[in-house]
Amino acid sequence: MEDIFGYVLIAVIGIGVVTAICTPLCLLFNKVLKIETSFTRQLIFVFFIGVIVVIIWATILIGGVELGTQEHFLNLIPFKQIFNGYDMRFEKMIAQVLSNVIMFIPVGILFPIVFRKNRAIKNTMICCIGFSAFIEIVQYFIGRSADIDDLILNAVGGLLGYLIYKIIFRAFPKSKIW
Repeated sequence: MEDIFGYVLIAVIGIGVVTAICTPLCLLFNKVLKIETSFTRQLIFVFFIGVIVVIIWATILIGGVELGTQEHFLNLIPFKQIFNGYDMRFEKMIAQVLSNVIMFIPVGILFPIVFRKNRAIKNTMICCIGFSAFIEIVQYFIGRSADIDDLILNAVGGLLGYLIYKIIFRAFPKSKIW
């Protein structure tokens, strides 16, 4: 479980750094273009970008990118790798499964807030599954594994995030950020 804590800590730090760097740029950009939106909405948008950047960094850039590699691994059989335990310790497998779910929870929460016209669960799930599929395709071509299990777990995380968004939305229906 220390692995999950470490992943979350690194993600929070990464998102914080991206948010700290991008917020002044976003405010300046909106001022120049005379875009009328609240600071809170701008901050949520920048935070969403930070989440996307950290997910790309964690799934594609960590471990290096090796273009033109002859080594490819593709698993299209659902739950095969989960039940085979990834050839690793049980604790490591649980950390891997939970990190795949947890990683997409913020996407499921933030997508319907950032993209007001696409608040339906269908749109959020299309975003989560599409983004996860993009990651898996890139991983395949850079010599890493592409796994349907990761896509499924990421979709579950996006769904949990969307459900959290709905709970928060119903608790605070008159909030100006919605």
